[in-house]
Amino acid sequence: MRFQVKCATALAIGVSSGPAAALSPDQVFERAAPSVWSLRALDAAEKPIGFGSAVVIARGRLITACSVLARARSIELRRGNQVYAAQLAHPEVERNLCELRADGLDSPPVALAPPGAAKVGQPAYLVSVPQKLPTTLGAGLIAGLGSDQAGVPPIQSTIAVGPGSAGGGLFDSDARLLGVAMPQPTGRDKPAANVGFAAPADWISEV
Repeated sequence: MRFQVKCATALAIGVSSGPAAALSPDQVFERAAPSVWSLRALDAAEKPIGFGSAVVIARGRLITACSVLARARSIELRRGNQVYAAQLAHPEVERNLCELRADGLDSPPVALAPPGAAKVGQPAYLVSVPQKLPTTLGAGLIAGLGSDQAGVPPIQSTIAVGPGSAGGGLFDSDARLLGVAMPQPTGRDKPAANVGFAAPADWISEV
């Protein structure tokens, strides 16, 4: 009888101290979506000339892909009926990452995955705001890591990055930011349409 009690106690301790279960896709979206904003690059006449997404990484600070800001004279962030003006704070053009400042924006910052957290074959989720659509969720897998081609980010996933989704967040099953979605490479060596690319989240600290 004592042996059975000890075994049951040990089993209960083992279960309670184990790793937390991964979030379901809808839970990942619920956690990440409030921190992802639609971005519009505007010309001198305040007409949109570019569309993208941006992810909140600190209070009033967001990260996006620099390429979506090309030729912009001003930047606008939108979520539902909320609109904020944003300013370029720190550009890292070589890695296509730009930090924005948006005074008054109080969306919660995302949690960053630790360096090296991305593993080939693990589930990944893209939360972004495609052009003319609401915030959406794309689900897939990490397909590859590393790139020998200049200008091609090192994280590859099975989630294609469409218009407006560049600058969105690639998250793991704990809703931690693995990377920032990048536009599809162009030119002679552009990859297949069903491959998406992301800059690693640990690059953000270097911006």
